[in-house]
Amino acid sequence: MNLEIHPLALREYEDAADWYVNISDRLASRFTSEVEETLTAIRRHPEQFARLDSIHYLCLLSRFPYYVVHRLLGESVVIVTLRHRSQRQDVWQTR
Repeated sequence: MNLEIHPLALREYEDAADWYVNISDRLASRFTSEVEETLTAIRRHPEQFARLDSIHYLCLLSRFPYYVVHRLLGESVVIVTLRHRSQRQDVWQTR
């Protein structure tokens, strides 16, 4: 399947990576590696993750307090959001 990332989800990812860079390059590297591994798993097996509702799936990162929400759209998997677990949960729902 093709993987598409919503522009706002990409921005969230970049902002989070920048935040970790300000703390430690090593930590930022671990964060981006985990996100990339997660995106690969989502692309390969998008329906293996927990359902949030009738169209969205949820994947929690294991080493960082973030989650990824995705949905299927034709032959593509669309990453809707990558958010910190403490952030407002309803912001991405209109994407």
